[in-house]
Amino acid sequence: MRIDAPDVWQEGAHVPIAGGHFDFSVKLPTDAELPKYSGDELTKLVYEANSELSKAQRKYETQSRSLVEAAGAVDMSTRSGVVKWRDLLKQERELGRVYRLRRAERNERIRRIQQYIDTLE
Repeated sequence: MRIDAPDVWQEGAHVPIAGGHFDFSVKLPTDAELPKYSGDELTKLVYEANSELSKAQRKYETQSRSLVEAAGAVDMSTRSGVVKWRDLLKQERELGRVYRLRRAERNERIRRIQQYIDTLE
């Protein structure tokens, strides 16, 4: 899947979802800004961005697990219980959708920076 969206998930951008959000505080340069950076600076940014992606993955897994566990604990013998169960599962699906979208956008940006670094060598 290719995402041709501008870099909107930069510098502390977040999407509130299911009681949490995914923050990316490392600002990655756009293609036009790349020549302003040295190869070492870009390598450091890529390392930091990958570290943030790992933290976001752990956060997603924790939040997803919590939502699924909460859904499993719902009393399904009542209509309100069924509605709450469906709502929790919808939140879990939306959390996954937002996480995958943000991760794909971030990985694409990192890939473009890495390609630029490779041309410097």
